Amino acid sequence: MKNILLVNDDGYDSEGIVVLERLINKCGRVFKFAPKEHMSGKGMSITLFSPIRYEKISEDHYKVEATPATCVDVAIALSKTKFDLCFSGINSGPNLAQDTLYSGTLGAALEANINHIPSIAFSCFDNYSLVEKHFDDVLRFIDEHHLLDKVCTINVNFPRGNEVKGILLTRLASREDIYHPLIEKDAIRFNRDIGVNTRSLKYDQFAIEEGYISISVILPSYTLDESAYH
Repeated sequence: MKNILLVNDDGYDSEGIVVLERLINKCGRVFKFAPKEHMSGKGMSITLFSPIRYEKISEDHYKVEATPATCVDVAIALSKTKFDLCFSGINSGPNLAQDTLYSGTLGAALEANINHIPSIAFSCFDNYSLVEKHFDDVLRFIDEHHLLDKVCTINVNFPRGNEVKGILLTRLASREDIYHPLIEKDAIRFNRDIGVNTRSLKYDQFAIEEGYISISVILPSYTLDESAYH
């Protein structure tokens, strides 16, 4: 039986992680380590210089007062288990293009990756029933394309609506978002307009805009392959 780590950034009690746990129960023994509070936008930030509080809900379920990436580290320390796979999500809202750098959902998945655990992150527009309907198709696609043959992170995004045209292997899009500052007396807020990306089905954002499930592979190294230096 596989040991499966389940994490997210929307919080321990969010609808998305409840749905995802139900879906992955058939994949093996599930260990749920999720943030106590909502932790979107935390990226790969980790909790340092202070004790990390946690609540043991059951033998394999823990509510952690820490960032999503730290939840992965806590899971490894407390469970003393060798995890075969990590699932992160289901995130409320897509994680596309450069948003993957900010996302706590991807941050947790990448932290698992750093610890030599293959990981799959799921995101959707709150249409969790669509994820349930196509979950097995996504896992089959990943398996048939050998996407987890190497330790990496798979980023899965679902389109709006209730219909899916198919599943595409995509690259992360590059966008130029526009930020609008709202300056108050002693604070500042930002509203954001999502930029236009390359209108090609090769890229994640356009793929889901066109009704496809987007699957992108994110490697653990941010640097060039060694061959590029020769």
